[in-house]
Amino acid sequence: MDARSVLEHHGNIYCAKVNAIVPWAGIQRPAQWVRGDPNPGSAFLVREDGTWEVRRGYWMYRQVSRVGQPGMAVARTMAMDSEIALIAFAANGTSHPDAFVLINIGAQRRVHVTVRGSRAIAFRAFRTNDDERDLGREIGRFALTDGTILYEAPACSVTTFVADH
Repeated sequence: MDARSVLEHHGNIYCAKVNAIVPWAGIQRPAQWVRGDPNPGSAFLVREDGTWEVRRGYWMYRQVSRVGQPGMAVARTMAMDSEIALIAFAANGTSHPDAFVLINIGAQRRVHVTVRGSRAIAFRAFRTNDDERDLGREIGRFALTDGTILYEAPACSVTTFVADH
């Protein structure tokens, strides 16, 4: 459950046209599996002593699931880089704000994101990195300049931008 798993969500949404992504193994109790845990990439880990851990997988899944809500529209996106993908959601008459998720599965790079069709003048951003430096951390407010946001996308990261009117 890393940036590449969110890229898989991109493919499910835009290619397979799914209308929901429901993880099958959100919580793991490894001691309950015969021959160990076959899917160590869970969102939560529950140990036999009752302690638990919120894992990177939760934060990755949250990057997309918190902004794509019922009634919203999936907006068209395009990226001219094979290691960058965008998933966008339009409010579509709901009370939810426009939002988009920028996925970078490669090295750090500067990305110019052009936003069309939104009335937003800025977006608040939240980021999760594969290296776990950021786990859903708010990284600031990005104003649109001539309809564009310039963003330094860290290597192997997922950043969610939420309209901030």
